[in-house]
Amino acid sequence: MHCPKDPLYGSERLNWSWPRTALGVFLGPLLWIVPLAYGFALVQINLNPIVPETLIQTLLAQVVLVVVAEGLFFREAVIKAFGRDIFPVYVISVLAIFIFYVPAGLPAALIAAGSGIYYLTLRLIGTNIWVVAALHGATLILLGEVLSLGLAQSQLWSYSIYFISASAALSLLVFMLFATSSREARYA
Repeated sequence: MHCPKDPLYGSERLNWSWPRTALGVFLGPLLWIVPLAYGFALVQINLNPIVPETLIQTLLAQVVLVVVAEGLFFREAVIKAFGRDIFPVYVISVLAIFIFYVPAGLPAALIAAGSGIYYLTLRLIGTNIWVVAALHGATLILLGEVLSLGLAQSQLWSYSIYFISASAALSLLVFMLFATSSREARYA
């Protein structure tokens, strides 16, 4: 049996660190600004009442069933396959997330791809996979269960295009500011 030349991700800690994880915890909620800015611009943010027990159960279900699977198959596998070559990592990971969510509708797939770009960026700057999963789950709960933009079908397309564009711009900014130097570029 052939042993791989390098351990998974280049190190046993998967190249994440506590300082990078703390940075990811701080940067994770920045994605929430994107829908909130859109909602404030349209003056239509609705707060849905939710029971704390239901919120915790929903968060656990989202993280365990959806986010971890999405992270492992659509982010981690692509990172492992392409390593230091960042462009294919982004293209293939985001395309996989988009295709996975197409049955829910193209606007939903664009929104999912937008969040996928951002959470992939958090992984690439060195945030722990479990922290990224928790942030992603919290985002799904906050924007799916607690806050509602009350968008009409006609507004959904413009919102989804806005969301993926703003997420890509935010991801680019975060990656440019916090990624390791290109000489040391190692996947998270």
